Amino acid sequence: ERWFRSVLPGGGKASTIPAWPIATAAERAEALQEMKDFTEGALRSVNARWTPLETEYWMIYSDLDRRETAELGRRMDRMYLKVADMFALPKGLNLFHGKGVCIVSGDEARYRAIEMAAFDQMVPPGCIGLCHMVGPKVIVNAWRSQDDDAFMATLVHEATHGVMHRYGTPVKLPIWAEEGYAEFVAARSFDTSPVDAGRRPLGLEFIRAGESTLPFFRSDGHDGAWPGPGAMGYSIGYLTVCLMIDQKGAAFGDWVKDVKTGTPWEEALKRHFGTDAAQLARTIEDWYRTRDASR
Repeated sequence: ERWFRSVLPGGGKASTIPAWPIATAAERAEALQEMKDFTEGALRSVNARWTPLETEYWMIYSDLDRRETAELGRRMDRMYLKVADMFALPKGLNLFHGKGVCIVSGDEARYRAIEMAAFDQMVPPGCIGLCHMVGPKVIVNAWRSQDDDAFMATLVHEATHGVMHRYGTPVKLPIWAEEGYAEFVAARSFDTSPVDAGRRPLGLEFIRAGESTLPFFRSDGHDGAWPGPGAMGYSIGYLTVCLMIDQKGAAFGDWVKDVKTGTPWEEALKRHFGTDAAQLARTIEDWYRTRDASR
């Protein structure tokens, strides 16, 4: 809690990165209404008028039946609490601007129409969910695909991006960690998650074929190297985050805090793990060349 408050304006921690403020009750109510107005305006543009189901941390807009929507809300709150617990956030602290928004359509065409109406973009082929960080707002837009577990894993992955956007400051982790951590949370949020079974074998095969993981750590996400053939960057990021958290969870949390307050990620990595990108790549390759697990 001391760290979280120290990165806020006037909190005493030297940083050039403006932190998200802790809202008063009145500011939170105003932000919540702002989130409702934004979301419901977007939905009206595609002739959808859905009443939100509000949870502790989320507003779920959905055309699914109420029972399924309620279960989604419970799972989303559990995901939030998992991330909050890992970073030792004050109990009950809501990081969101008002609350996070999750839009879930039972129809793929409507999901795509919402994406275009609200965010002016086409949905990439095969994508069943996206998280949008619009200034302080966090909105997840998703389609309830037929594969229950793949849908839930996608929803948790995208929502994790939103939580991390609101954690301390809007600074992003390097792409391998940003995606790797979202996969980590999606893998460990529910027992039937398909993430580990999908990502781990591909990553192990890549490493054991003698391929270098370094390009994924050097990528900024916009240089053509990410995510690589077969979206391998997600597997390598996932395996890396698993190893970092399972072996040195506190150090991972401290590393994230440093990056979020403006420290270059490799400098922070050296401070908390005693390594740089090249050494990290070698460590990952050496570890997983002979082991299937990170602990």
